[in-house]
Amino acid sequence: MATSYPQFVLLGDSLIKNSVDTQNEFSFQAALQSLCIRRMDVINRGLSGYTTRSILQYIDDIFPEPTATSPKIKYLAIMDKAISMAPDDYQPGGPWLGCPENGKAGGLTTLLPDGVHMNGDAYRVFFDTIRPHVGKEWEDLPHEEGWVYPGWEVVNEVHRQAAYNSS
Repeated sequence: MATSYPQFVLLGDSLIKNSVDTQNEFSFQAALQSLCIRRMDVINRGLSGYTTRSILQYIDDIFPEPTATSPKIKYLAIMDKAISMAPDDYQPGGPWLGCPENGKAGGLTTLLPDGVHMNGDAYRVFFDTIRPHVGKEWEDLPHEEGWVYPGWEVVNEVHRQAAYNSS
């Protein structure tokens, strides 16, 4: 039976969808995958335009019923408020939350350049916020300890033979 990696699932709207992009020399999803490499798969379920209600409507399709062999979700990060961040009186074509017309409070024009979507600096803040909570179980382990599959040194016959001959 095949072994599957546990999953870190990113669920939400365009804020999650865009987390894969490199912006300001940073990609949230790439940084997270690098942190979790060989221990967990990072799965992006960013669905642009979806709200909490939309996600709940399709949740059984997004996450099928688990089976004995399906991957286990170890972490789930949910971010779906891009649409909700629009002011209550927002009119299509009107100013977004972080734009100059709605003020520059809290550096929103820097972190939300189009008024709704995060840039690389904002994703870096998000990554730095969740980083201390991810992978605590392998934090103090030797490099390859806790990998789902062994490293090349274990499976590569040439390396094993060289190690045997040097002992």
